[in-house]
Amino acid sequence: GGPDAEIRYTIGESSLGRVLIAASDKGICAIFFGDDPASLAADLNKQFPHARLVGDDPAFREVAAKVIGFVEDPRCDLDLPLDIRGTAFQRRVWEALRRIPLGTTPYLFG
Repeated sequence: GGPDAEIRYTIGESSLGRVLIAASDKGICAIFFGDDPASLAADLNKQFPHARLVGDDPAFREVAAKVIGFVEDPRCDLDLPLDIRGTAFQRRVWEALRRIPLGTTPYLFG
């Protein structure tokens, strides 16, 4: 819920539609896709109801541009700090997903 946290965010455009990129002081904490900026901001507020949300911070636009660049071309390098929180199981799943090479489909059964 982000108690006592400040989360900066901005909304940009990508080939997949509008994208909201948000970060805490530790790193990227949310990336949402959608059509309506107000709905994206409402989703962020639902995810972090106790945080102080700071929208359209000019200093944050460079980070957002890197994320959108990665959305457009996932082969480009993206090395940004992440602030990912989840259960132990969720973290194991996310780590397994990160090990799948770009453009491949893992063979899960067999």
